[in-house]
Amino acid sequence: MNLGNRSSLSSPTDWYLRLINQAYVQLCTRDKIFGIKKKIFIPEIEVSSTATTTDGTAYVSTPAACYIIRGVWNSTDDQMLTWITPEEYWDYGGRANTSSEGTPAEYTRRGTYVYLYPTPDDSTTSLTIYYKKRPNELSAATDTTIIDKVWDDVIVNIATINGFYRLQEPDIADAWKKRVVEDTEGVISDIYNERNQANQFIYPSVGRW
Repeated sequence: MNLGNRSSLSSPTDWYLRLINQAYVQLCTRDKIFGIKKKIFIPEIEVSSTATTTDGTAYVSTPAACYIIRGVWNSTDDQMLTWITPEEYWDYGGRANTSSEGTPAEYTRRGTYVYLYPTPDDSTTSLTIYYKKRPNELSAATDTTIIDKVWDDVIVNIATINGFYRLQEPDIADAWKKRVVEDTEGVISDIYNERNQANQFIYPSVGRW
């Protein structure tokens, strides 16, 4: 990445690392970027973690580096929990009443906790939390991203755009956007093609049978 010979960047290496990390996190946490029509989907950051309920405790902790919760599955009873808004959860009565405890059927997220309703009545129910992971920033020279290398050029190009905006050169930044759009749409198309092929294989059309 070449941002030119700028004396205003007193620590170029530090700035370059900041821009790369900013671009890396930006790519991994946004659904869309720079007007690209399709949503960004990165399989490597769609992960899951397990948790176990505690009798009388209305919540479990969110997984480390959890950005967005996609769903919660009660693997003990083989049931998906229904998402509700925090406001709906607060409106429920009897959450602290032991007679109202039961097998959780609904969930909501608040801060670093996943709140369950009803409040669990045992300490043996296993939950699988599906979520979108927020990547850790790169720091050491040997650090690598947790996503596929096909995204490397996209990250560098986003960092370049952000850098030119910081240098107050929007025209150059806008020109680089075209490259980001082309690179990103190409990768996204490959991923969506894979998902479509998998769906066709696993879920055949009813009309074919």
